[in-house]
Amino acid sequence: MSGQNNVEQYNNQNDAQNENTVYAYECVNNTYYVGSTRNFDERTQTHLQNKASEWTKLNPIQRLIYKDQGTLEQELIVTLKLMKEVGIERVRGANFVKLQLSEEEIQIIKNMISHLNNECFICNQQGHLSKFCPKKRTIKQQNANIKQQQQVNHQNNQQNTYQQKQTKKPIVCNKCQKIGHYANQCYVKQNQNKDQYHYRNDNDNIECYKCKGEGHYADECPTKFYDKYDKYTCYTCNGKGHCSPECPNNW
Repeated sequence: MSGQNNVEQYNNQNDAQNENTVYAYECVNNTYYVGSTRNFDERTQTHLQNKASEWTKLNPIQRLIYKDQGTLEQELIVTLKLMKEVGIERVRGANFVKLQLSEEEIQIIKNMISHLNNECFICNQQGHLSKFCPKKRTIKQQNANIKQQQQVNHQNNQQNTYQQKQTKKPIVCNKCQKIGHYANQCYVKQNQNKDQYHYRNDNDNIECYKCKGEGHYADECPTKFYDKYDKYTCYTCNGKGHCSPECPNNW
């Protein structure tokens, strides 16, 4: 009788006369969440915003499978019956909402489940599981609202990402003022007599021992600045030889 005593103890700790909206959501990863609230629409929004529970933050809600007026006792019964149908580890609800249940909590749940009847939690009839219930409540309007809000959240996330990219400052060389590289990568030399920058051409007969090109020394070789990045892979374009902040796709 320990399971029955646990149920009674849970009921005594809560105000069973105070009716709320009891609801159950099917979530991603084939999981479920059961809850109760005084304001169902507001609570649904917090679930969609990943602010309601750690469980629905990890497993976002997909569709409503149950909604009815009920007490906290009803929330517990729906939670236990869902656990009995699909498995304890796939359901959270009532006072069993932690991501990882302890062995003691799992044993308490098993004892409670052992004293449950085989009635479907949707219609309270025996002989079938809730997913096969002929009176299954599709609750189309609520599910349509959920999908609409999910689309709005997705669009907002895309807009925020776009705005972040637009406000990202480009890389500007403080030597030549051109976009796309840092000053230590710039192979343009300043003409001290003119307020402009140009490539050195007074050493055209000089051969660089690094790249075998003419017109510059090895310490001025454009390739030297990228040698150290040969081992790197850019996570922006997946190209080799540079890091993401120096990626041409950012320019």
